[in-house]
Parts: sequence; C-alpha cells; structure tokens
Amino acid sequence: MPGAVGFPLGFAASVAVTLLTVAMGATRHPLLSLAALVLVVVAIAALTRPAAAYGTAAVAWALQDGFVLGRQGDLVRTGQTWPTFAVLLTAALVTTAVAALVRRRRSPQPAVPLPRSPARRDRPRPVAGRPV
Repeated sequence: MPGAVGFPLGFAASVAVTLLTVAMGATRHPLLSLAALVLVVVAIAALTRPAAAYGTAAVAWALQDGFVLGRQGDLVRTGQTWPTFAVLLTAALVTTAVAALVRRRRSPQPAVPLPRSPARRDRPRPVAGRPV
C-alpha cells in the first residue's frame, strides 16, 4: 500500500472503531475497545510504512484515552493510560519489525552473487593527439 495512504487510513479506521466500540459499551469494558484498536494498529503496521503505524498507534491511544477512559474527549491520567499506550506502541513496533523481515525474505535476491566482469585490458589505450 502506498505510504501516503497509511496514516489517513489508520486515522479513519481508529475513529470508526472507537465510535463503534463506544456504542457497544466499551466505556464499561475498555479492553474491548483496546483490543479492536490493537487490530487496527496491527493491520496498518503490516500493510504500510512504520511512520503510519506509529502515527496510528498515537491516534488510537488518544481516542482510547480521551473517549473510552475519559469519555469527554480530554486526555486523562488514569491507571490505564500508560499501559494502554505501551500496548498500542508495542503492537506497532512488533508488527513493523515482523513485516520488515517478511518483506526482506520475499524480495528477490540471487542465491549466489554474480561475478563481476573482468576489466578489458586488450584494448589499446588512447595516446594524446593520436586517434585510436
């Protein structure tokens, strides 16, 4: 997926998931919302670039903290604030690392490096003022 699409897609998906889980009662059960947001972060991290994954994790944390834990849209400091951030960031870091390894293994690389062609020494060297 192109890099320019990753963060906007992650942002929109995080907002949609937060709205849906809050409507389903995630304010009483915040782990429901966190699990859904982790899935969004993992999907974005697997399909796009690391910057999009980390940005999506930050937005997901702000939505979780502001609308699920805080319920008013303000960032709050509760006992769940930093563990939530750690879970989302870890999901982004681990998934981008695994995705990078998978991409590296899928990239075509020759099994044996091709030999370099030897320098051609049988050509006459040009002498100043004389055509070859």
